[in-house]
Amino acid sequence: NTAIGKSALNALNFDGDGWNVAVGYEAGKVVSTGIKNTSIGARTMQATTVGQENVALGYQAMYTNVDGSKCVAIGANALLTQDPASAVDMYNIAIGYNAGAAVTTGIKNVILGSSAGDALTIGNYNIAIGQLAL
Repeated sequence: NTAIGKSALNALNFDGDGWNVAVGYEAGKVVSTGIKNTSIGARTMQATTVGQENVALGYQAMYTNVDGSKCVAIGANALLTQDPASAVDMYNIAIGYNAGAAVTTGIKNVILGSSAGDALTIGNYNIAIGQLAL
């Protein structure tokens, strides 16, 4: 595990090789047993505890995600409110400022563009390309 920044990976208690990387203020702050996560930017993956194999890059990317796994969020507030009710492989990809910011439990979505997917919350299997698409 690699943690750089105040409170980065602050709660990590995984016994063994977790392969997590957190860079930035409170990046991956409450990751406890999650493994293979990359969290770069202030407050990225702020609520993630057990999520696995996620990539969050940009201020508050994947901010409320607790249990979701196998997602990519690139851009400030990308997948901001993603938060499944239980541990699940979500396979969401969101790239762009606020991309997929409203997604909560939707799975297998590809969202590209500034504020794309801003109305998508629980939808599955969507593709949105372009500013404010979907």
